[in-house]
Amino acid sequence: MSETNRRRLYELLKIPENNVCADCDDKGQLIEFICIDFIVADPLWASTTFGVFLCTTCASIHRQLTVSISRVKSLKLDNWDQCHVVTMEENGNKAAKALYEKCVPPYYRRPKHDDVQVLKEQWIRAKYERKEFMESVKTCYSEPIIEITLMKRGKKDGKFYPRLFILSKNEGNLKYFINENKKGPKAVINIEHLNATFCPVKVQNPNGLQLTYQKDGFTRSIFVYTEKGKRN
Repeated sequence: MSETNRRRLYELLKIPENNVCADCDDKGQLIEFICIDFIVADPLWASTTFGVFLCTTCASIHRQLTVSISRVKSLKLDNWDQCHVVTMEENGNKAAKALYEKCVPPYYRRPKHDDVQVLKEQWIRAKYERKEFMESVKTCYSEPIIEITLMKRGKKDGKFYPRLFILSKNEGNLKYFINENKKGPKAVINIEHLNATFCPVKVQNPNGLQLTYQKDGFTRSIFVYTEKGKRN
């Protein structure tokens, strides 16, 4: 990479929006020494497909999308052609957010740098692979009733068994059933009193979740996971 192209990239990092990761807002740091050289902390990477600057973690997720969706380059290690530098200059994090996050629902959680991997991965896939937020469209997570089978940990043996869960927006509750015939829910949980926490270590699954709620004056916990980070 020519010295001129390298300096052009580092100049772009001086723009506040570019000095954080475009996907998790991880703050970067750019230090200039005597106008001769630079030390660059995250963002260390960029997607030349979308013209965004990325932290190391989010760059690795972009690589999983394959180069047909997002081409990732290192700011320090890779060679940068003139055309790729121009792409970064013409786009940048601010423009990309305006395009790919235009219609993010107000209830959708935008992950931060220290959130679990599955949240960041599905956020990135939703933005760039599925392009869910470019237009105001109905998505599966906005449906009034969501039915899904999750693997739930048993109280006695600690093994996981498939259980049907039904989340009802109109009723304001979450039900789960031992049998899929939907007769006699094992529990009915008011979603106002429900707390959900990702716990991949406890469940030993990257998509592990702990559901906590109050019942009869006691705190109850349900441990579940799903094999896929996104509902089909």
